[in-house]
Amino acid sequence: MKFAALIPTLALLAVATPANATTIRCQAGVFWFDNAKADVTVTIDEDRNSGTINVFGVTHAAACTVKGLERRCDFGEDFDYALVIEPGGNARYYDFSQTRSGQSVRPSQLFTCK
Repeated sequence: MKFAALIPTLALLAVATPANATTIRCQAGVFWFDNAKADVTVTIDEDRNSGTINVFGVTHAAACTVKGLERRCDFGEDFDYALVIEPGGNARYYDFSQTRSGQSVRPSQLFTCK
């Protein structure tokens, strides 16, 4: 599934979470609204190398890394998309699906995560 931006009014389906996994909920934009649904749910497995990302009600397998306090999960059919979550809860979404080797990409969507 290819997409350029995530829309803040998405419905979220429940995701089964392993016992020792880390779950992070994100909302589009720079503010967290307690009464709003999460647009993206990231689950990083206990091994800290794998997980899932639920977007648009669809769960994608993810290759995750944790470096210090920063978390990154790559997902999509060819792992062309990435969500990078900073320690303060800000996250950046990247779409690498149309890039060429050596080309830089700027984030196309910002999120606030808990």
